[in-house]
Amino acid sequence: MPKIKITETDKTGKIQSSQISNTVFVPIKKASGDSTARAEFMHVKSVTDLENYIGTTALDLYKNRVLSYNLCTYLLSSANLDLIVTVVNDAASINWTALKDKSLYDIRFITIGEFEGVSDAAATASARGDCVALYNLPLNFTYSLTDASTGSGGSNVTPAGGVATIADDENTEAGDPTLPETGDSSGETGDPESGESTEGGTGTGSDEGESGAGESGSGEGGTGSGESGSGTGDSGNGSGEANKDTPTGTTPTTIVGSIQAKFNSMVGSNGEYAACFAPNFWTTVTTLCIEEPKDTTVTKTNARNKRTTTTTTVTYEKNSKQQIPAAFGYLLAYANAIKNNPEWYAIAGFERGIIPELSDVLYDLSSAEMDALQCRAAVLGDEGDNVGAAINPIANIRPAGYIIYGNRTYRTNDAAKKTIAQSFLNIRNMLSAIKKKFYDASRKFTFEPNNELLWIRFQNYVTPYLEQLVNGNGLLGYKLVKVKPDAKARLHCRLVAIPIEAVEDFEIDVILVDDLSLVE
Repeated sequence: MPKIKITETDKTGKIQSSQISNTVFVPIKKASGDSTARAEFMHVKSVTDLENYIGTTALDLYKNRVLSYNLCTYLLSSANLDLIVTVVNDAASINWTALKDKSLYDIRFITIGEFEGVSDAAATASARGDCVALYNLPLNFTYSLTDASTGSGGSNVTPAGGVATIADDENTEAGDPTLPETGDSSGETGDPESGESTEGGTGTGSDEGESGAGESGSGEGGTGSGESGSGTGDSGNGSGEANKDTPTGTTPTTIVGSIQAKFNSMVGSNGEYAACFAPNFWTTVTTLCIEEPKDTTVTKTNARNKRTTTTTTVTYEKNSKQQIPAAFGYLLAYANAIKNNPEWYAIAGFERGIIPELSDVLYDLSSAEMDALQCRAAVLGDEGDNVGAAINPIANIRPAGYIIYGNRTYRTNDAAKKTIAQSFLNIRNMLSAIKKKFYDASRKFTFEPNNELLWIRFQNYVTPYLEQLVNGNGLLGYKLVKVKPDAKARLHCRLVAIPIEAVEDFEIDVILVDDLSLVE
């Protein structure tokens, strides 16, 4: 007698493993003393693979002494991410052309490591179309005002009277410690045209927030935008928290303007395939800290001949805390989040934006500065407000602490280019994964008979992943159709999908009434 067998399996409550690889490209800075040529790319899946790639001869030069090497070992061992690595002296030595070949390298994220980011990373991601370039500020970036006369991002201004810095929304100046919130001063006033200082003038510092005054020496910088200065570089005399919006074409006069200028110079014109994070952060995790040389000089005098000899001994001492590029904070949060969440969810906020190894940040962003970094063309009806490309802040958000609090690509948002689905980083990641799946299917079925059976096989290959996106809150729905080809030996299909964006804004009305029956 025929038999019917029905089985039941409950797999709810468990996140399905990703069908797409999470390989990260990380350039390793070449160690001092390493003469081995090692510019080729290597796919490593474990610390042992990385050590074999470096080689036993040079391993001691890298282990615990090169930050990017430590970051790689940590991502391999603790974050469980595969890496594609290369060892180079600078970012210009990276073979970006080879990295664009999707048939050779499957990459989810491109990082710039310890190097000052160049536009090649975003250009490579754009050429590939299936990954995202992660940018952070250089490790030597100074979180202070820029030089108004040169516009050099991240550099201190050192006039004769002191150094102008901003920290925790206060303005302090060497020589006159803490400036009062209000008041005027007489002293040397910087000429806004030439940047040279003249004596006997009077200057008043003011902005939209605070105004302060204090005596200062001569300096190179003239006035910043909307401010009058007295030789304290670009910001003017006694300015408190300055205007956060830097008009196009003007020299940055705020911390935010300095950060924006630096990212603009690094990313270039391929912002849709890049994401920027700031500021960098500190960690006290021992395996991430590097050793630095500490010179010990000993001078001895011979009692008999009175001759003096000096001996210098170089020893290495591990840092108690280490600066980590902000982009690696995103990777650490990403690796931690995908253990229990689909990889197309936003890596930001209270649920998935926590960076496990962060102890402190190099600069605490205020709420106003965070708003200025998160440029958006329209926010709750504020059309055209704060236009530009968004930078994802790492900030102290009560009560979670320091978390990633942004989910944007570096795509420019303005009156001409409204916020679209690809303005969101998690949508960019999901779209990259979809394109990887279709690329794999196309390569798999190349040279197969081009008939209806091929179309069925093609659909069967990509549909399970699309269904996973629908069931996992990545897509609201999709439609996959076969299009009549315009050339022989070609299969043309079209995917139309509705993505689900991560919520950013809430608009809540609280209304008090006497009779609920009147409420619709």
